[in-house]
Amino acid sequence: MEIRALDLSDSRSVTMHVAGPGALIVAKVHKIAERVSASDRINDKDALDVLRLFQATDTDDLASRLVQLGSHDLSAEVTAEAIEHLNPLFGNQRATGVTMAVRAAGRTADPDTVTASFLALVSDLLAVL
Repeated sequence: MEIRALDLSDSRSVTMHVAGPGALIVAKVHKIAERVSASDRINDKDALDVLRLFQATDTDDLASRLVQLGSHDLSAEVTAEAIEHLNPLFGNQRATGVTMAVRAAGRTADPDTVTASFLALVSDLLAVL
Protein backbone atom coordinates (compact mmCIF):
# COMPACT_ATOMS: atom_id res chain seq x y z
CA MET A 1 0.00 0.00 0.00
CA GLU A 2 1.24 3.47 -0.73
CA ILE A 3 1.39 5.63 2.40
CA ARG A 4 1.37 9.39 1.80
CA ALA A 5 1.75 12.40 4.05
CA LEU A 6 -1.49 13.92 5.34
CA ASP A 7 -0.25 17.33 4.25
CA LEU A 8 -1.14 17.49 0.54
CA SER A 9 1.80 19.81 -0.15
CA ASP A 10 4.19 17.05 0.98
CA SER A 11 4.80 14.69 -1.93
CA ARG A 12 6.70 12.06 0.02
CA SER A 13 5.34 8.54 0.07
CA VAL A 14 6.44 5.02 0.84
CA THR A 15 5.12 1.71 -0.40
CA MET A 16 4.93 -0.95 2.27
CA HIS A 17 3.15 -4.11 3.29
CA VAL A 18 0.30 -3.58 5.73
CA ALA A 19 -1.82 -6.08 7.62
CA GLY A 20 -5.10 -6.91 5.97
CA PRO A 21 -8.34 -7.80 7.76
CA GLY A 22 -7.42 -11.49 8.06
CA ALA A 23 -4.12 -10.76 9.76
CA LEU A 24 -5.76 -8.17 12.01
CA ILE A 25 -8.41 -10.68 13.10
CA VAL A 26 -5.72 -13.27 13.82
CA ALA A 27 -3.82 -10.75 15.96
CA LYS A 28 -6.90 -9.47 17.82
CA VAL A 29 -8.25 -12.98 18.51
CA HIS A 30 -4.90 -14.02 19.98
CA LYS A 31 -4.78 -10.87 22.08
CA ILE A 32 -8.26 -11.54 23.46
CA ALA A 33 -7.60 -15.25 24.07
CA GLU A 34 -4.36 -14.51 25.92
CA ARG A 35 -5.89 -11.82 28.07
CA VAL A 36 -9.12 -13.59 29.03
CA SER A 37 -7.28 -15.43 31.79
CA ALA A 38 -5.65 -12.19 32.96
CA SER A 39 -8.89 -10.26 33.43
CA ASP A 40 -7.07 -7.15 34.64
CA ARG A 41 -5.52 -6.75 31.16
CA ILE A 42 -8.65 -7.34 29.09
CA ASN A 43 -9.86 -4.60 26.76
CA ASP A 44 -13.46 -4.86 25.54
CA LYS A 45 -12.67 -2.66 22.56
CA ASP A 46 -10.60 -5.47 21.00
CA ALA A 47 -13.72 -7.63 20.63
CA LEU A 48 -15.65 -4.76 19.07
CA ASP A 49 -12.74 -4.29 16.64
CA VAL A 50 -13.07 -7.96 15.65
CA LEU A 51 -16.79 -7.49 15.02
CA ARG A 52 -16.13 -4.39 12.90
CA LEU A 53 -13.53 -6.28 10.84
CA PHE A 54 -16.05 -9.07 10.28
CA GLN A 55 -18.71 -6.56 9.26
CA ALA A 56 -16.41 -4.66 6.91
CA THR A 57 -15.01 -7.70 5.10
CA ASP A 58 -16.87 -10.05 2.78
CA THR A 59 -16.98 -13.51 4.38
CA ASP A 60 -15.58 -15.29 1.32
CA ASP A 61 -12.76 -12.75 1.08
CA LEU A 62 -11.97 -13.11 4.78
CA ALA A 63 -11.96 -16.90 4.49
CA SER A 64 -9.66 -16.68 1.48
CA ARG A 65 -7.27 -14.43 3.38
CA LEU A 66 -7.23 -16.78 6.37
CA VAL A 67 -6.56 -19.76 4.10
CA GLN A 68 -3.72 -17.80 2.52
CA LEU A 69 -2.26 -16.95 5.95
CA GLY A 70 -2.65 -20.58 6.94
CA SER A 71 -0.60 -21.72 3.96
CA HIS A 72 2.57 -19.83 4.93
CA ASP A 73 5.10 -21.35 7.29
CA LEU A 74 5.43 -18.09 9.21
CA SER A 75 1.72 -17.64 9.92
CA ALA A 76 0.18 -21.13 9.63
CA GLU A 77 0.26 -22.05 13.32
CA VAL A 78 -1.04 -18.75 14.70
CA THR A 79 -3.76 -18.63 12.04
CA ALA A 80 -4.95 -22.15 12.88
CA GLU A 81 -4.98 -21.27 16.59
CA ALA A 82 -6.96 -18.09 15.94
CA ILE A 83 -9.54 -20.02 13.92
CA GLU A 84 -9.84 -22.52 16.79
CA HIS A 85 -10.48 -19.63 19.20
CA LEU A 86 -13.32 -18.14 17.12
CA ASN A 87 -16.11 -20.45 18.26
CA PRO A 88 -15.23 -20.47 22.00
CA LEU A 89 -14.77 -16.68 22.06
CA PHE A 90 -17.54 -15.58 19.69
CA GLY A 91 -19.72 -18.59 18.90
CA ASN A 92 -22.58 -18.26 21.38
CA GLN A 93 -24.57 -15.57 23.16
CA ARG A 94 -22.64 -15.86 26.42
CA ALA A 95 -19.19 -16.23 24.87
CA THR A 96 -16.57 -13.95 26.39
CA GLY A 97 -15.81 -12.10 23.14
CA VAL A 98 -19.49 -11.44 22.43
CA THR A 99 -20.00 -10.10 25.95
CA MET A 100 -16.94 -7.89 25.55
CA ALA A 101 -18.22 -6.48 22.24
CA VAL A 102 -21.64 -5.74 23.74
CA ARG A 103 -20.01 -3.84 26.62
CA ALA A 104 -17.69 -1.94 24.27
CA ALA A 105 -20.56 -0.96 21.96
CA GLY A 106 -22.15 0.85 24.87
CA ARG A 107 -25.71 1.93 25.45
CA THR A 108 -26.14 3.34 21.95
CA ALA A 109 -26.00 -0.14 20.39
CA ASP A 110 -28.65 -2.81 20.76
CA PRO A 111 -27.02 -5.76 22.59
CA ASP A 112 -29.20 -8.26 20.70
CA THR A 113 -28.05 -6.84 17.36
CA VAL A 114 -24.37 -6.95 18.36
CA THR A 115 -24.79 -10.53 19.57
CA ALA A 116 -26.73 -11.70 16.51
CA SER A 117 -24.23 -10.06 14.17
CA PHE A 118 -21.29 -11.77 15.84
CA LEU A 119 -22.97 -15.16 15.90
CA ALA A 120 -24.01 -14.99 12.25
CA LEU A 121 -20.68 -13.69 10.95
CA VAL A 122 -18.56 -16.20 12.89
CA SER A 123 -20.87 -19.05 11.92
CA ASP A 124 -20.73 -18.03 8.25
CA LEU A 125 -16.95 -17.78 8.29
CA LEU A 126 -16.48 -21.15 9.99
CA ALA A 127 -18.88 -22.75 7.49
CA VAL A 128 -16.86 -21.37 4.57
CA LEU A 129 -13.58 -22.45 6.14
